[in-house]
Amino acid sequence: MKFVFHTHKPKARALAEAMLTGSVRAGVDYIPTGERTYFPDRIGIFYGVVHETYDLFMEYRRNKGAIYLDNGWFSSEALPTFRFSWNSAQAFLKDHPMSPESSILRFAELPPLKKGLRKPDNALLILQSRQYFDFLRIGMTRDEWEEQTTRMLRAKGYWVETRDKPNKKDPGARSFFRQMSRAGIVVGFNSAAVLKAMRYGLPGYCTAPSTINPYLDPEVPPLGEAEPLPPHIVNDLCLKLASYEIDKVDLSNGKVFEQIMSVPEEKKRGWWYGPE
Repeated sequence: MKFVFHTHKPKARALAEAMLTGSVRAGVDYIPTGERTYFPDRIGIFYGVVHETYDLFMEYRRNKGAIYLDNGWFSSEALPTFRFSWNSAQAFLKDHPMSPESSILRFAELPPLKKGLRKPDNALLILQSRQYFDFLRIGMTRDEWEEQTTRMLRAKGYWVETRDKPNKKDPGARSFFRQMSRAGIVVGFNSAAVLKAMRYGLPGYCTAPSTINPYLDPEVPPLGEAEPLPPHIVNDLCLKLASYEIDKVDLSNGKVFEQIMSVPEEKKRGWWYGPE
């Protein structure tokens, strides 16, 4: 396989450079570029596809040659991790991980939640960025999704508290973990925050198809009926997810190429939300 990493923002360029080092070690034909030109004989890699690269990503995807690279489920400042999926924004996770065992078989401990704050009727609604919804092109805006989901939760008896996309420049941003302490259930579009809720022993739900959906209820239970998953099932899910997370070492030593190429054909199409 031949690869090309199309970059736009600074973090994508940094990851592309790390992968360049890895490609040399792995003997892989690979080009990092800021150009928005389709290479028909290559697999296109994109980190956090944005408006500027969306059409190019979709062109690779139509030809079954797109890799979506995103922050990992367990990524933290201390240990940044990443995940990838073929031709999709979310990967399928059924009977086994997407790719061979990674060096990342650990995940950071979550800080403890404050006791005595939890309210069973409080649904914490996790909001993705408006740009993310625009990029997915699912036929509704982030605000429309928020309104529709809030209405659904209220109809089931919940009081709704929202959690907006955090802004590091805003020192007054509400604490995610304090909000989680109050939650009776955590609901997102396909957010990693739902996985954090499950690790805390809280019921979680994603409104769109996502990697963790096979473990979730098909719809949000009415108030009083939401039950958390047993700890051993959550642990099993976390181990499966962690087994195909990659870190910067995997990028720079070439292991990520081994993982990408090892994904079987049936795993190369996960979930996409916008038009084909």
